[in-house]
Formats: sequence, C-alpha cells, structure tokens
Amino acid sequence: MNIIAAAPHLNRKNWTGDNPEGTEPCICCGRPVRIDRPHREVALGKGGSAFLAFDTITDEIENRSDFVGCFTIGPYCARRVPARFVQLVND
Repeated sequence: MNIIAAAPHLNRKNWTGDNPEGTEPCICCGRPVRIDRPHREVALGKGGSAFLAFDTITDEIENRSDFVGCFTIGPYCARRVPARFVQLVND
C-alpha cells in the first residue's frame, strides 16, 4: 500500500468548524475551500496519521478500522503534499 506519514507542517489548530455556506474546511489548515467547483481531496489512513494513494483504495481498505476517509484540502496545502496522494474532485 502506498502511504506516507502525514507531514509535520500540517496545522490543524486553525480548524474552526464554522465555515461559509458552500465550503468545507481544509483538513490541514482549516481555511474554507469552495466545494461548488473543482476542488482537491486527500484520503487518510492509519487513524489519520498517513495519506493513502487513491489508486490503492479498495473496498477492503475502506472497511478497515484504521481508514479515516476522504477530506477536502485547500490548493495551497495540496501543493505541499505529494501529487499521488491528492485527487481532483469535479462535483
């Protein structure tokens, strides 16, 4: 499985949970990310301490207890994460 330890520069202290309508907070910095246009997501595993490459995610991995899920990541933070762990979502 392709995983990388979550980078130490990730700063979750700015997570407010109070974002404008039509946005979700960036998993790294907490800034609002518009979800009504193409945006990026990352998948977290190992209890949130590792990124998962999207091409390795299967039903088996999603059903494991240490799979956390897919989360929105802002454009600036996405540049600091290796590209193979970031997926563009066109919802």
